[in-house]
Amino acid sequence: MNIHLATNRRTHKVEELENNPNVSLLLGYEAGGSKEVVEIEGTCEVTKNEGLREQVWNDELKAWFDGPNDPNYVILDITPNRIEYTGKDHEHQVWEQ
Repeated sequence: MNIHLATNRRTHKVEELENNPNVSLLLGYEAGGSKEVVEIEGTCEVTKNEGLREQVWNDELKAWFDGPNDPNYVILDITPNRIEYTGKDHEHQVWEQ
């Protein structure tokens, strides 16, 4: 399982990821901690893989890129190695590779 995110190759984040590919994603966080939360840790590769760029492309990206062949359009290909879920009722699950 991989997570794919679109971004501009000229961002500072891309430069940081090329120097250190370790990533952490936090989904669903809300102040007070009352919401369900998913934390994902993994590694990231910045790629211009044409097939992946076509697969990820959607019309919402037109606001930032000319199309899937735009040279600034890259994909962050994230490979998770740990996923942690905390539910609103304090349910807790961890998956590690």
